[in-house]
Amino acid sequence: MDSKIVNKAIKKTIWSFLKEQGFSNFTARNAWRFNQDRVEVVNFQSFNSYLAESLGCTTYSFGVNLGIYFIDIPHEIPNNPIKEKDGCILPEEYRCHFRKNLYKSLNQREFNRQDIWFIDSSGNNIDLAMNDVKEMLISDGFKWFEKYSNMDEVLKTLLNDVEEVNGTWGFGRKDSPSRNYISGYIAYFLKEYGLAFQLLEKARNSGCFKNLDESLLRDCQCIKDKISY
Repeated sequence: MDSKIVNKAIKKTIWSFLKEQGFSNFTARNAWRFNQDRVEVVNFQSFNSYLAESLGCTTYSFGVNLGIYFIDIPHEIPNNPIKEKDGCILPEEYRCHFRKNLYKSLNQREFNRQDIWFIDSSGNNIDLAMNDVKEMLISDGFKWFEKYSNMDEVLKTLLNDVEEVNGTWGFGRKDSPSRNYISGYIAYFLKEYGLAFQLLEKARNSGCFKNLDESLLRDCQCIKDKISY
């Protein structure tokens, strides 16, 4: 058994399906779909021998993670830019603003954690696992992507919801500098200028974005001018 066999199965069953859904860039374990205001990511998480042993699974087992990266939010770490290819940004799932774990519907007695698909050392259950991933993308993953294709829904989540490990997470706790920063730029995108100014000022005054202070100050002034106008 070799991890390349898992990669081959991902390509055969999942990547071919995702191509039909508009995903266009792929690596062995990541897929990206590009929209006007966001990039959607599907990631197959692998486990090294140390982590696999601590979890009680094999190194061929995997988790499936989803991410949404909103293009209109300036990257928070300028000296560590997002990768690009042919003019398209390719954010890793862990750098996305909204994140979600996919959960299996299979009943795997040898490994009952629902966020990890267990692949045995013989690889005999790979096709079964891949088909389950496909079904869960259809029944859960794409509904999540669709929900947050509505930017009003994005802002509503940012303003009202708490992060949920079993749901949407990655944007920080309520009123944290990170959430205020993300929420402020989404509000700016939606032309909610008063709200955008309030949130971005709070983010700037937190002292957590000193490397972006100049650009934040400029954007806050621009928003303030729009409010005055």
